[in-house]
Amino acid sequence: MAKIPSLLCFLTLLLFLNACTNEDSLDCAVSDQIKFLSDFSIGNKNYYLYERRSGFSEKISYLEFYDLKPDFDQCGEPSKPQLSQVPVSDLGNNPVKIVIQDLLIDVEYGDKPYSSPDLSLLPIEVR
Repeated sequence: MAKIPSLLCFLTLLLFLNACTNEDSLDCAVSDQIKFLSDFSIGNKNYYLYERRSGFSEKISYLEFYDLKPDFDQCGEPSKPQLSQVPVSDLGNNPVKIVIQDLLIDVEYGDKPYSSPDLSLLPIEVR
């Protein structure tokens, strides 16, 4: 019986601490991992390329293309909208090249089986 008052005190303290935390803080179950890959120019405008890895146990990679350099919050949400986003498929072959055409991003795949390549090492071709 003595455990019930202790448990109630503990739960009350938890609720109080939760109510006192910063309301502006973000609550995300699993934050995306963001990795800067490259910046480059097309004409006289700068562009930025990032890799986003999301998911809890099965990580999925996306390439994101921005015309303004974004900041990312603690959950991985960008401060600017992306121009284009494309998933990197892990169901077939390895990606061999990142292609940007008409401000859209795409990935070209080779003939070797997928083996979790480092996307920062892929060449970028602007068409």
